[in-house]
Amino acid sequence: MSKHFGVIGAGIAGLTAARRLRNQGHSVLVLDKGRRPGGRTSTRSMDGLSFDHGPPFFTITDPMVRAFGETSGVFSCLEAWQGRFARLEAGRLVPELPDPPRLVGVPGMGTIGQRLAQEIDVRVSVHVNRLERSAGGWTIIDRDGSSYGPFDALIVTAPPAQAAALLREHSELAATLEPIPMAVCFSWMIAPESRTALPFDGIRCDHPVLRWASNEQSKPGRPDSPALVVQANHTWSEAHRDSDPSEVVRLLRLAVEESFAIRLGPPRLESLHRWLFAQPVEPLGTPCLIDPDACLAACGDWALRGSIEGAIQSGFACAQTLMEALA
Repeated sequence: MSKHFGVIGAGIAGLTAARRLRNQGHSVLVLDKGRRPGGRTSTRSMDGLSFDHGPPFFTITDPMVRAFGETSGVFSCLEAWQGRFARLEAGRLVPELPDPPRLVGVPGMGTIGQRLAQEIDVRVSVHVNRLERSAGGWTIIDRDGSSYGPFDALIVTAPPAQAAALLREHSELAATLEPIPMAVCFSWMIAPESRTALPFDGIRCDHPVLRWASNEQSKPGRPDSPALVVQANHTWSEAHRDSDPSEVVRLLRLAVEESFAIRLGPPRLESLHRWLFAQPVEPLGTPCLIDPDACLAACGDWALRGSIEGAIQSGFACAQTLMEALA
């Protein structure tokens, strides 16, 4: 029997859950506060350049994820990133092989969310304020007072603290969600005036400041002009979460120039983004949380591991488990 599901959050986990439910014959409505689907798997476009300022690439190790991606058509937007990769450790750059292959969305990582959202009813720029339950089912109320529903069941894919706030009055799931910490991460996007580039196209960093750095122009389907993305590590980002953005950029610039022996010079353009819920500090260790009596569930990349593959695993398991619980 077909049911009506509401999904809060149009990140990769929420879209995966929605697509799984829809494929099983259920109706689904997805609500998200952002301007487009995809969550942190996003691409910033500036002056004809593109910057993947969230997850820089996507690897697949789980056969279920591979099968889901192929049947959903989302993998048709992926191509292997044939770049040169390295790890920065103890001040030295150590070359790495791309194993498993590093896949990227074309023309940007944001394309992954857009593909997952195809044929799904996704409403963006909706800020969910509270949930209400009646004999007719669940209703979602946004901050403007508009309502959505009724739904037979809800899946919440917001970061743990936000999900707990929505569920606190309705389910004991909130008590499990509240203690799950999420890490902060700064992403600095820069287009140098010169042809300055990093010595490797993708660099994982074991460094007091840096976590990741990449030459975005080396990815397939990107413009040829230099475009760099630099991400700070979570500990440093947390320590500077409320610092003046200009000071954050200054310190990131120093770290990049000293670590990679390059001179960036004045930028043609640059932008700084602060992800407040970038990655789980310590994942929950189980794919999702289900309250069958309340017809509520929660999932996200915080459940298993902070990656696109982990988000797909969580969303798929959540939809499947909830359907079985309600059958």
